[in-house]
Amino acid sequence: MAKKTKLPTATLTKKRMTLLNARTKEATFIENWKSALQKIPASEFLMGKSGWRANIDWFLSTDAVVKIVEGKYDNAKLKYESENSEEYDVGF
Repeated sequence: MAKKTKLPTATLTKKRMTLLNARTKEATFIENWKSALQKIPASEFLMGKSGWRANIDWFLSTDAVVKIVEGKYDNAKLKYESENSEEYDVGF
């Protein structure tokens, strides 16, 4: 997927293998990692439009796969959240 989308190709380091082993013990990750990978190319944000791009370290973080499959990074949702965000004075 990385080669097709021009995202960075990952090298599996010891640290990344540790993260991968941790994620593969989580049912949610096991059930959703493939569909999450398939959704990444459709997300302008994850593909770098904002200047940041998805990478293996982020993908292996605790909630990345869940957020992807829930649609947090879908283009329409990101646009809606940006247009409808409000700032609140919290008194600090």
